[in-house]
Amino acid sequence: MSNKIVIFSHNRPTYLELLLKNLYEIFENENYSKFFSSIDIFYSNNLSLPYIKKKKISYLEVNYIISPNTTSSQKINQSFMRFYNDEKVQDGFLLYLDDDCLLNKRIFIEFFRNFDQISKKNTIYSIYNSFSHKIFKFNKKINLYEKKTAGMLGILVPMNIIKDYINLTNISKVNPNNCADSIFLEFYLKYYDNLILTNTISIIQHIGFIGENNRLTKKDIEFSSSYIYEFMDNEKYIELLINLITQKNNEINLNIFSRIINSLKYKFIKIRVFGRRLIFK
Repeated sequence: MSNKIVIFSHNRPTYLELLLKNLYEIFENENYSKFFSSIDIFYSNNLSLPYIKKKKISYLEVNYIISPNTTSSQKINQSFMRFYNDEKVQDGFLLYLDDDCLLNKRIFIEFFRNFDQISKKNTIYSIYNSFSHKIFKFNKKINLYEKKTAGMLGILVPMNIIKDYINLTNISKVNPNNCADSIFLEFYLKYYDNLILTNTISIIQHIGFIGENNRLTKKDIEFSSSYIYEFMDNEKYIELLINLITQKNNEINLNIFSRIINSLKYKFIKIRVFGRRLIFK
């Protein structure tokens, strides 16, 4: 069994370099369970990568997969199809990260060291407790939140669920350029009748405020309000940005029109991916 960390890089080499340094600090000490075997980076072009490409981070191999002119959704689908045909990860897990995130070293190590104690069959986990995805309930037995929605950042997914998704839907033919994470997770929730188990204290903080799904003009910037910073300088800088960007005021939120359009797009793409016989009510 092989477990992989999957990173999507979108023309932000400085962010990616910081994340890889963060991962090195996590994996430089090998005296805990070697849960992961490699890191696969899907990048848009050479501008997405640091000047020096690392071939290894501690014991982890680093693989670079070119994914030119693709959106985040298309990178998600590309990774699904790539690992679907990889015999090494047939029974493994994939952890999805974006280049613009921070990881808490101590909690990351603790979570994966003890993962066998909370691991459940046909279950997706999220180590990113996002502010914008509501908590459904608290699972007292394993001390994790249960959620109905999440993004792809921080998702830890068993490969068998991805295989079922590809085998039972039209995703290999459709390859949508948006909504891929939401459609995949809706398939999971309804086909397996399971929720997404999420850390109460987020292991990840999202630090990018400009990108495909985040813009300074939006009122719903993606971040975690339960992340514990290991360095005070990081906390002051990032929390200041979050507070400035998400301040509420009395202006009309014109973003409502884009939300309506995106909702219609989502429904159309979902019909194409699921097919009429697999549309869940």
